[in-house]
Amino acid sequence: MPVFRYAILKNGARKTGRLTAASSAEATQQLRADGATVLNIREAPAGAAGENALIRRLAKYLVSSAELELSFRQLASVLAGDVPILLGITTVGEQCSPALRSAYARIHDRVREGSALSVALQEHAPFVGRVSIGLVQVGESNGTLDRMFAYASELMERARRLRGDLLQAFSYPAFVVVAGMGVAWFMATKVIPKVMVFIQGRQGSAGRLPPITQALLDVTAFVQSYGLYILAAPIVLAILFVLSRRQRGSGETVDAWLLHIPLLGGTFRAHANTMWCRTLGALLGSGVGIITALELVENTMGNWHYAAQFRKMRQQVREGRSLSTAFEQTALAGLCPMARAMIAVSEQSGGLDSSLMQVADYYEDLLQRRVKLLSRLVEPVMYAIVGGMVGFVYFAFFMAMMAANRAAN
Repeated sequence: MPVFRYAILKNGARKTGRLTAASSAEATQQLRADGATVLNIREAPAGAAGENALIRRLAKYLVSSAELELSFRQLASVLAGDVPILLGITTVGEQCSPALRSAYARIHDRVREGSALSVALQEHAPFVGRVSIGLVQVGESNGTLDRMFAYASELMERARRLRGDLLQAFSYPAFVVVAGMGVAWFMATKVIPKVMVFIQGRQGSAGRLPPITQALLDVTAFVQSYGLYILAAPIVLAILFVLSRRQRGSGETVDAWLLHIPLLGGTFRAHANTMWCRTLGALLGSGVGIITALELVENTMGNWHYAAQFRKMRQQVREGRSLSTAFEQTALAGLCPMARAMIAVSEQSGGLDSSLMQVADYYEDLLQRRVKLLSRLVEPVMYAIVGGMVGFVYFAFFMAMMAANRAAN
C-alpha cells in the first residue's frame, strides 16, 4: 500500500509522521479518528516505502533492549491509567527511535483494522521475543494487558542485566589474554632477536649456549616462522565455533560441552538456570498453560542443550506425565538440582511460579558471585603467565652472559 507523509495538530502540538493507507482519504480518516487535525497529507516518494522496508528489516539490530524495555514499561503505565490501546501505542511510539516508532505505527494500523495486539506484534515487531508476545496474548484474554507489559519489561531488563554480567565475566579475561599474546609476540619478534645477537657476539665461538638460552632461541625461531599460523588459529577456531552453533545437532554438542568446562561451565549454567526459571515462573504466574510455557521457554533459550531438554520435557508433559517426573527424565535434573526439589514440592502444594522465582533469585546471585570470582582469578593468573615469560627471557639472557664471561676468561 502507498505510504503517506502527514502533518497534524494534536493536543495543541504539531506532529509529523508516516502511515500506510489505500488512499489519502483513508489516511486522513485514520488520523481524524485519533482526534487529530490534519494540516497536510501527501503520498511519500517511491523510495519511502523501500526506506521503511529497510528499517523494518534492520529493526532487530537498530532497537536496543533498553529502549524496548522502556517502551513496554510506558505502555504498562498508560494502559493502567485506562488510556485506550490505540492512543497508548501512538503516545509511546512518538517517543521512540525511528525504527521502533515505525514498528509501533504499523502495529497501530493493524490493531485499528481489528487485529489482536499480540498478532500485530508478531507480524511487525517479532524482535520483542516470543515470551513477550505470549504474555501480551494472555493479557488480552484475561484483561490484564498492563500487568503483562510490566512483566515483559521486567523479564527483558533482567535478561539484559544477565547478558551484561556474562559479558563482564569474559570481556576482561579476553582483553588480558590478547594483551598477553601481544606481549609475547613483541618479545619473540623484536626484543629477543636483538638480545640474542648481542649474546652471540659476546659468546663468539667459545662454546655452546646454555640449554635454557638455546631453548629460548628455538622458541623464537618457531614463532618467527609460524607466527601467522599461530595468530590465525584462534580466529579460525572462533569462526568454526560460531558456525557449529548455528545448527541444532552440532550446537547441542558444543553447548553441552560448554556447560562442563572447568570454572567457566558453572557460570554458563548459572546464567541459563536464572533465565529459564524466571521466564517459566513469570509465564505460569501470568496464567499461561504449562505446555505453551515450556514451548516459549524452549524457543527463548540461547543454549541448544537446554532447549533440547525443554523440548523433551514438553513432549513428556503432553503425554500425561507430571512436570516433576518429566523434569527428572531430562539433563536439567543434573544441571539445575535446586529446581528439581522445588518443582516436586510445589506441584503438590501449589505456588510453582513463586518457587521458580526463588530458584531464579538463587542462581542470579550465584552468577554474580561467579563473575566476581572470575574477575579476581584472571588478573593474578595472567600476571603470573606474563611475568613467567619475562622472567624466562631474563634468566636465559643472564645464563648466556655468564657463559660468555666464563668463556672469555
